[in-house]
Amino acid sequence: PCLLLCGVPMRGDASRMCAAGFDAYLTQPVRRSHLEGALLEITGRKRNPMAPKLITKHDVNEATPRRPVLLVEDIPVNQLVAGRMLAKLGYRYDLAQNGEEALAASAAKTYAALLLDCFLPDISGFDVAERLREGDGPNATTPIIAMTAAADEETRQRCRQSGMNGYLSKPVTIEQLREMLEHCLYHDENVAPPDLKTVSVRSDSDVCPIDYTRLHDISNDDPEFEHALLSAFLDDADMRIAALREAAETGDTDK
Repeated sequence: PCLLLCGVPMRGDASRMCAAGFDAYLTQPVRRSHLEGALLEITGRKRNPMAPKLITKHDVNEATPRRPVLLVEDIPVNQLVAGRMLAKLGYRYDLAQNGEEALAASAAKTYAALLLDCFLPDISGFDVAERLREGDGPNATTPIIAMTAAADEETRQRCRQSGMNGYLSKPVTIEQLREMLEHCLYHDENVAPPDLKTVSVRSDSDVCPIDYTRLHDISNDDPEFEHALLSAFLDDADMRIAALREAAETGDTDK
């Protein structure tokens, strides 16, 4: 078997490498997981007659079984959006709606990564991360990625101090999520973590309150999912507004 490592990819490389007789083709810098996977694929070809003629990193990714991701999020809309993104990226996931559920799930199963909201209704995401890191359970060293609306430096520092591996500020794009998961899962020094940018929110009164471009992108133009997402947002907003009114009437500032 012959594997080619190429520095600068060009259109038509795959067909040229295949015609030249190569069995696998990877572009540099090469991730360790891709190199190991490609070697396993080409050395096992006689046992797998259905293997593609030329192995690439995409074939390696598809052939590598992934453990599920644990999504820890209490807001229904965010659950739907993050779950949709994970599914589009090819990840299975379990859902925990608070810190206690996250700790229970983490004690019962090994996950590829945890996507953890920092501000949960019972135990904070920071405390969840610290407990996992201090323990000896199956996820003591599992990558933990914070997903939170707080974009300040203090929150970032708290994430680092609690043992988290990455930080994403909401709203998160699917490309940011893809890059952060790949960076944390492969532990590749050649792959830098994605740039984390704070998205500014326009407050013009004439601007439509719904970003339809982003909505269609999240849903992959699925009207049923868009309806479910907007319905979940309205239901959650009604409950939160009612809770704020009650807190204002009773003077309960903790709410």
